[in-house]
Formats: sequence, C-alpha cells, structure tokens
Amino acid sequence: MPRFSAPEIIIILIVLVLVFGASKLPSIASSLGKSLKIFKKEVTELRDDEPEKREDRPRRDDYPERRVEDRDRRDDYRERRDDYRD
Repeated sequence: MPRFSAPEIIIILIVLVLVFGASKLPSIASSLGKSLKIFKKEVTELRDDEPEKREDRPRRDDYPERRVEDRDRRDDYRERRDDYRD
C-alpha cells in the first residue's frame, strides 16, 4: 500500500472540502468512524463464533492408516515408473 506524504494529504483534504463542503466533513467523518467500529465488532464476533479452531482440527499425523496408504501408492507408482523406463 502506498504511503502518502504531507503534500498529498493536503491536496486530498482540499479536494474533499471542495467536493463536500466544510460543514459536511465532520458528519462524514463521524459516520465513517461508526461504520468502521461496527465492521470491526462484527468481524470479531465472527471469529469468536467459529465452531472449529485451528488447533482443534485433526492433524495429518492423526491418521496413520492414511500415511501407509499414501506410501503404498507412491511405491506402486515408482515400481510402475521404473518398469516403464526399463
């Protein structure tokens, strides 16, 4: 994300004053602040409502039979590949 220097911020503020007028800027800033506060609150609630946390999920190591099947499948593939190359 680009960083704005002081002259760029001043130009943006001047454009905002020209477009919306000085009397509307406080109400716009207030409503924007309220909107961001509500959004942040909702995002926090969604994270708290997740039924499964990452640490609660089973790891791949919890399924040893799957590892054996994967290893067997790899070995079969390697044997067929080697047979084909010969």
